Parts: sequence; structure tokens; C-alpha cells
Amino acid sequence: MKKEYLVSAIISVYKAEKFIKGKLDDLLAQTIGDRLEIIIIDSESPENEREIIRSYQEKHANIIYERTSERESIYKAWNRGIQKARGKYITNANCDDRLRPDAFEILVDELDNNQDVALVYGDFYITGYPNMTFNDHVRTGYSLKPEFSPEIMLPGCHMGPQPMWRSDVHIFLGLFDDEYRSCGDYEFWSYGQKTHAAFR
Repeated sequence: MKKEYLVSAIISVYKAEKFIKGKLDDLLAQTIGDRLEIIIIDSESPENEREIIRSYQEKHANIIYERTSERESIYKAWNRGIQKARGKYITNANCDDRLRPDAFEILVDELDNNQDVALVYGDFYITGYPNMTFNDHVRTGYSLKPEFSPEIMLPGCHMGPQPMWRSDVHIFLGLFDDEYRSCGDYEFWSYGQKTHAAFR
């Protein structure tokens, strides 16, 4: 079945007022921005993200916003987003991360050209200064991620802050375990590699 969008980017929001405008600008500036769905799950944040997001919704029909009645785990928020997603591919979009303008296009190309691959990820730079863009930031570090093999998952999660995966994965593996407060993505990727034959 043809998906309505190429990528669904899921943002979990809590106390992110100072980041959300920059995050939305960053996503909308992606080279595939016209084929991008942005799903925002507001986990009862006490700040004013809602008004900022609504001002963007007035101009961009591809932004979906839902506010929950109580604070939830990040994985429960991601699961809400996944259930709403209409994209062929899914990515989590952390409020304080910024992307090079063609980041999503590069990740999509890898998935399009490698049908036996379910998830892709990349290296990233680190800055200690909030709301800097990829093209204009002060770099304070970097992380070079290893090529995938099952063994790299033994010491920890190497997928980094913003991987992209096929939405169909959730048909076979279900959703993230929302009982986790952290490492739920690590658990999911580790489980997925053991059962990859099921969704090849």
C-alpha cells in the first residue's frame, strides 16, 4: 500500500519551549520537507510549546499535534506517534537535535536502495550550545558510529540519536515497550536484529 508521506518524524515534547521553534524550522528545511510528516506528542508539558506549534500548523498541513492528559514515557509518546504515522519510514526527532539539510534524503536513499535493511543511522557532531544549526554551530565533539553487526549491540546502543527505520517493522515486531524509562529503543533494536528474517 502506498504511504501518504515518505517520512514521519515523531517529536516527543516535554519542557522544550526553547527548542521547539528551532526544531520545526530544521525539519521543514529538509530537502525532502515536502514529503515529510511531523507528528508532535506533547506529554503534558508545563511550558508554552502548544502555542508555538499551533502557529506552525496554520501554515503547514503536514504537522500533527496531540497533547496527553498526563506525563508519559518517551516510548509511550513514540508509540502514539507511530500509530498515527502515514510515512513509509519513521524517525524520532529529538527537540534539541539539528540536522544537515539533506540528512533525511541520505537516510531514505539508503533504505530505498537496500531492501534487506530495516534501519539506518549515521555519525553526528556534538555542540554544547543550544539552538545552533548544523551549518552554523560550534563543535565540541563528535561520534563516529560503527558499521552494523550483531556484536556491536553487546556493549550498548550504537544507533545514535536519530535513526530511521521502515514503518512496516512495527507490523512484525509491535511497538516499543513503554514500561522503559530509557533504553527502550536499544531493547527494540536488539530484539529486531534477532528476528530480522521475519520482515525481510
